[in-house]
Amino acid sequence: MGYVDHKETALRTALLGKCDLVSQMVYEFPELQGIMGEKYALAQGEDPTVATGIREHYKPRFAGDSLPSTVEGTVVSLADKLDTLVGYFAVGSIPTGSQDPFALRRQAQGVVQILIHGGYDVSLTSLIEVAELGYHDVRLGQENGQALLDFFLARLRVLLTDQGYAYDVIDAVMASRDDHIPSLLGRVSALTEFLTGDSYEDLITGFERVANLAAKAEGDALDPSQFAPADRAFYQALEELEQTCKKHLARQDFAGILQSLADFRLHVDGFFADVMIMDSDRAVRANRLAMLSKAHGLYGLCGDLRLIVVNK
Repeated sequence: MGYVDHKETALRTALLGKCDLVSQMVYEFPELQGIMGEKYALAQGEDPTVATGIREHYKPRFAGDSLPSTVEGTVVSLADKLDTLVGYFAVGSIPTGSQDPFALRRQAQGVVQILIHGGYDVSLTSLIEVAELGYHDVRLGQENGQALLDFFLARLRVLLTDQGYAYDVIDAVMASRDDHIPSLLGRVSALTEFLTGDSYEDLITGFERVANLAAKAEGDALDPSQFAPADRAFYQALEELEQTCKKHLARQDFAGILQSLADFRLHVDGFFADVMIMDSDRAVRANRLAMLSKAHGLYGLCGDLRLIVVNK
């Protein structure tokens, strides 16, 4: 059964999710919100998955709490938390310092945990935009929208730090500006493991040689008529690397990307040995710098390697 088959029950869960808040029971015992909603739903003959979704959509309620186990609970939990966060950020109620009267950090942490647990490779920006459509009289605006995206990523940073990942690896991956939570986690995990392997030196050495000159590139246009044999060989190797990295990226195989980049050091070293990058001929020089700039972009697929602290 696909997610589309849960559409009606998810909508029903969203419709009834807050009904128990007006009951005297929840008024007297607020900690029973959702729990009583499930019981009331079952008592009036609702689908059991709807009843479970009503209880689960509050999860996770606190650090270490379990996550929703049903599609209905998961979807409504994400929608509820995103709606709350977008609304508060839109009106400028953004937590600062230790002040968080509406527990927005907990809400954002819940979204991050659900996305990681389910492996939902969806853009945070797109989720924010969809949630904003539910508001007709307020808008996030660019500044508050970016603040909310950064707020989510800050929660991911806390989670990764708590799991023992090194700060420099987290910084390097976060610099990629990717906003897909599972792929960010995948990059951090792959890069952490790769740094302890035999190919790490090849990865960093190749990257540093490329990065030192790539910044001098004035564009990415190439003139193949100006290629020397070494230029043509490096260009072919670069094209093959790009295609390989694209295949790995499509499979979220970040370890494969890192290994391919480490193996590319052989071509980088050969290129630097065979030609003078800063050739006196402007067209030749521009070609070589443009190729290095393209290579630099591929090295950035798993993060900004300049931020990795060597010999820490």
